[in-house]
Amino acid sequence: MTPAEHNWQVLLAHLEAEKRCDFDGTLEGLAEDCVFEIVPLGLVAQGKAEVAEVYRSRFRDFPDLHTEVTRVVLGEEAIVLEGFMCATPRGRFWGLPARGRPIRVPAVLVVPFRDGRMLGERAYFDSGDLKRQLGL
Repeated sequence: MTPAEHNWQVLLAHLEAEKRCDFDGTLEGLAEDCVFEIVPLGLVAQGKAEVAEVYRSRFRDFPDLHTEVTRVVLGEEAIVLEGFMCATPRGRFWGLPARGRPIRVPAVLVVPFRDGRMLGERAYFDSGDLKRQLGL
């Protein structure tokens, strides 16, 4: 198995754990110094402890959040996913008020890797589209 294929297996396990709201499984493949960024909203969590808090609130406030992946670019240093972020937020959605409306927002996720561990996630999407879908 190549390093890029190994990275893909780590990311797939992470995405499946996220979908199940499996807290420990979601954190399993992350490096201790990982960084989680939602770029358009300015959300940044640094280090595994802060990232864990992001996942605690995410599982509570929008447990059905998942990424519908339409394209994958594999690499040894990073994996890039293109697709849609889908959810029906119940609480605040990354600081934005949620009204229980389902969302499906086109997004790009960049997941850097080092030594077979995820260094975090960086999400890019149109915040105006997200706010419109949330009814803001």
